[in-house]
Amino acid sequence: MLRNLHPSMQIAFLIIGLVFLALFSATYYTFKIALKDGPIEVVDKNYYQIGLNYEQAIKDKKLLKQEGYSFELVSRELHRGENLFRVNFKKGNKILNQNSAYLVLERGATDKFNRKINLQSDTQGYFTKLEIPSEGKWIVTVVANEQSKEFSETFVFQVD
Repeated sequence: MLRNLHPSMQIAFLIIGLVFLALFSATYYTFKIALKDGPIEVVDKNYYQIGLNYEQAIKDKKLLKQEGYSFELVSRELHRGENLFRVNFKKGNKILNQNSAYLVLERGATDKFNRKINLQSDTQGYFTKLEIPSEGKWIVTVVANEQSKEFSETFVFQVD
């Protein structure tokens, strides 16, 4: 069929076929990468409960921040594999370590690796071992309970 066409038309059809094949391959590869970690949850599972307590949580955090509570990040970098994560919960310059605290480790693109980890305390603050399975952007939200209120702060790490 293509043999009866002018050579320039044969080349044009060949180029169009190669472009189509390249676009199909690129689309396949894009979907393969995007869905590698499973489907992405668009809506938080606890959206209703979070919405009910949202205003109160913001007020509590502002009040604790005004009273001088803060987190001081000791672990500045995370790497792939096992990490010792250390953070100080402070009121002014005093390190607090008698409260219960935990962190939520999240992967920015998917919830497959999300997990809640309780923090242990010692005289230097709070610590835990974090296992980072892959490179990319990781989000660590540290939460401590103080005066029956939750104080939280979020830190973003680029793991290479």
